[in-house]
Amino acid sequence: MGYWTMIARYVVRFLTLIILFSCILMGAAGTIRYWQAWAFLVLMGSGSLASVIYLQRRDPALLERRLRRQEQRPVQKVFHGSVMGAWLLTFLLAGLNRRFGWDPVLPRWACVLGLVAVVCGFAITFVSLRANTFASATIGLEKDQRVIATGPYRFVRHPMYSGMAVLVLGMPIGLGSVTALVTSVIVIAMLVLRLLDEEKLLRADLPGYSQYCARVRWRLAPKVY
Repeated sequence: MGYWTMIARYVVRFLTLIILFSCILMGAAGTIRYWQAWAFLVLMGSGSLASVIYLQRRDPALLERRLRRQEQRPVQKVFHGSVMGAWLLTFLLAGLNRRFGWDPVLPRWACVLGLVAVVCGFAITFVSLRANTFASATIGLEKDQRVIATGPYRFVRHPMYSGMAVLVLGMPIGLGSVTALVTSVIVIAMLVLRLLDEEKLLRADLPGYSQYCARVRWRLAPKVY
């Protein structure tokens, strides 16, 4: 597949997901007067597009790897499907909560803090991409791949997953729903399974990775895990 064909497919997929997420959120809420949903969609859309534009200009090879979605390892195939399902469930639960008021109404400042966490999650992911040109969206080794131990990789082994964990924890609160936090637990559990499988491959096939793990003990959060 050509590079620009992949870019076009990304744009189509991106627009499709934004429309799908919008329909689920507003449809479940029964109203478009849902400022948390609009704020989240703007942040998610602008964050994703900013990352793609940056990579297209500075590291097109990494962008091409990020656009690949053909996993070979069974655990990773399950991960992608489960995470997408959990995201859709988050939007459904948040929208239904907005309509039926299952949870106490969160104060505006709490929703804003949740949205700030979403921004922080995107920022951590972006910094990780800048530090690691081998950060493919699929699990495997690239040609001439080496261990990356700079930037956020000095502190945790999987900073991109750390960013995703922060994002998915902030997303339900940003959307005004405590109930939807249950899906955050699902996503983080799947992240742990994914990184453990990834580490198994890297320890076996990437020279120096075991020594890196000995130096950097923490996988997602310093002093926590």
